[in-house]
Amino acid sequence: MAAVNEFDEKSQALRTEKIERGELPPNFPAPYLGWQELRLDERQYFAFSDMSASDNVPRLPFGPAPVFGGQLPVFIKKTAETVSGGKG
Repeated sequence: MAAVNEFDEKSQALRTEKIERGELPPNFPAPYLGWQELRLDERQYFAFSDMSASDNVPRLPFGPAPVFGGQLPVFIKKTAETVSGGKG
């Protein structure tokens, strides 16, 4: 547990420095879940799924990759939509 706390303290200090230097916006999310967010001592499982779930279970943004099965035109269309932010 000491290693987890040390990691969290160092990460928070680095984050604060980067925010003060303007390298990160103040509302930029942390790239990891801390011990308090995980609450592993209270849970027996951790769900890996998209962030749109409405229940109160902590989730990470994982999901299956799209499958194109050799359909190059569909792949190109999806890639173009992704690059343009879904605007076309």
